[in-house]
Amino acid sequence: MINRAHVWFAAFVVILFAAGVASGVALDRAMGWGRRPGAVFRSGPGGPAGGRGGQQGGQPTENFVNELDQALTLTADQRTKITAIIDASRPRLRALQEDASKRFSDEQQAVNNQIAGLLTPEQVKKLETFKQGRRGGPFGFRGRGRGRI
Repeated sequence: MINRAHVWFAAFVVILFAAGVASGVALDRAMGWGRRPGAVFRSGPGGPAGGRGGQQGGQPTENFVNELDQALTLTADQRTKITAIIDASRPRLRALQEDASKRFSDEQQAVNNQIAGLLTPEQVKKLETFKQGRRGGPFGFRGRGRGRI
């Protein structure tokens, strides 16, 4: 039989749990825990740059410099120079990323060609159907949404 003491105790436990969750979320947001270092450069669609990983400039760089400033207490001159360094490096980093992506894609295609070379024509047709049903690449690797394996 449930008496009033049990109901009050259950209500107290639920309220205490909810207060703990709310304070944990508030503390997490206030302290910035849960953010990965450098995450400002990896924003996705709709992120701070409105695009991918800082390629738009502006806010992701500013956010990173602000984090550095909090950690290192930068001077205004240091902030300006660090921002300039990041902005100047962006085209080089983009070129490296595109080159690596192309090389990975080429290697992935070579693996596919080697596998297809071992198959009968009927198996190659089945492989094409199999590829279309999968989202990942060979061995489970996933590219950047290119839909190929």
